[in-house]
Amino acid sequence: MGWLKRTFLYREDYIPALQGLRGLAVLWFFHWSFYAQFDPAKLSRITEGKAWMGAALDAVALCLSPAMMAPVAAYVLAGFLAQTTLGTRPLAGFLLSRAARFYPVFLATVLPILAYSARGWSDIAWVLTFFIVPQDIPPGHLLILAKAFWFSLLWAVILAATGRTRRFLVQALPFLAVAGLEYLVYRDLRTTSAFLAVLAGAAAARHPLPEAVAHRTAGPSLVCATLAAPIFLASTPGASFLLALAGAALLALVAGSLASGVPSFTARLLSHPVLRYFGAVALPFFLIHTTWGFRLSRSILQGEMHSLSAILAHYAMSLAFSTVFAGFLHVFFERPRFLRNLRNATAADRNPRSATQGVSP
Repeated sequence: MGWLKRTFLYREDYIPALQGLRGLAVLWFFHWSFYAQFDPAKLSRITEGKAWMGAALDAVALCLSPAMMAPVAAYVLAGFLAQTTLGTRPLAGFLLSRAARFYPVFLATVLPILAYSARGWSDIAWVLTFFIVPQDIPPGHLLILAKAFWFSLLWAVILAATGRTRRFLVQALPFLAVAGLEYLVYRDLRTTSAFLAVLAGAAAARHPLPEAVAHRTAGPSLVCATLAAPIFLASTPGASFLLALAGAALLALVAGSLASGVPSFTARLLSHPVLRYFGAVALPFFLIHTTWGFRLSRSILQGEMHSLSAILAHYAMSLAFSTVFAGFLHVFFERPRFLRNLRNATAADRNPRSATQGVSP
């Protein structure tokens, strides 16, 4: 148990509740994307003549809908942690640490897919630059990862370039200008909302909540963001954009409250070791699941899911594969220095906040 705690749960000054929030988001996203892989027509054939099963699946879909806020949580945490980390290390160190944490596990996860599909060097270079796989390869949701990674780095660069000013608005304007230019070119409100979610997270880190407010903020804000998700699914693009902004504001309040260190029921709940484990391995867990994790279990079960028992077996295998391999990749690729000093695991990362750093969902 001591080894597991040192490896995956870190020290208490790593803001365990923030790590648990990230774990909650990636777990919710896993379950939603697993359910979303099944064609509604196929599910209707499985549940034909079984009214209770159809009602149960409808309830499952409703319970999984808050996963729509998981990408927003990834963007908010990326901005929050970029803002926090830039206060303790120079820009060059931040950029190198992010690349060293991200690229090894990304390469170990995605390169096998590219090699298996016999992609050319130009495609491989594109993937390694933008983290977006070619369309004929099952891409999962890697675009979420790309946005969280690059937008938080952009914010870090702007912070470093405007370091002489302490006015948040002055630093936010160039970031908003890039978001506006991106919208004029691509007309994608989802990407614009990702920019603004990163900025909301940075603002929460820059302006800590008063202790009295922080004590009462995390729980209600998290519940409100969760309840807004079903509306998010059924809305027009414009309404979804506004809901994403509202969700970003709520989750920024959650992050600010949890990072304040003020004890609360929500902080204790999110500090549960299971959530903290998935928060620690969020990057490899997300990558494995969205590339080959559940496809591996489907191939073992030999293709199509014709019964509820087959779906449940597929689910159990998918979750087990993603969980185990994520832990392996975390130790051997995200924390390589850990292997050089097994007797002193804390030497793998000396910055007390680094365990919750990074851009993973």
